[in-house]
Amino acid sequence: MAIIETSEDHLTADEIFTKARAVLPSIALATIYRNLSQLTKAGRIRRITMQRGPDRFDKTLARHEHLICTECGALSDAYLGDLQEFLSAKAGVTILDYEINMRYICQQCRQKRRK
Repeated sequence: MAIIETSEDHLTADEIFTKARAVLPSIALATIYRNLSQLTKAGRIRRITMQRGPDRFDKTLARHEHLICTECGALSDAYLGDLQEFLSAKAGVTILDYEINMRYICQQCRQKRRK
């Protein structure tokens, strides 16, 4: 959990495994996956499902959305406010939870395209 809490990034399980092995060389990848699953189920971290590539894990539990660059896969937080009431009204049902991942092309990738 400390690896996720101290990271500024949305890490993959493999990235967490690499960081954990630096401290605990005998740790197994299965242990990482099991712990990530338990932490997600307990609501201590959020799993971000990626269309392309491995899922990422987020320490920020406050409601927020994500921006994902379709070119390089960079992932960043976006804060649109609590949309639960708006989505419930539009859907005509009570929305219990939601996840919004918005895809775009980041500034660095737009600059690369211009070259």
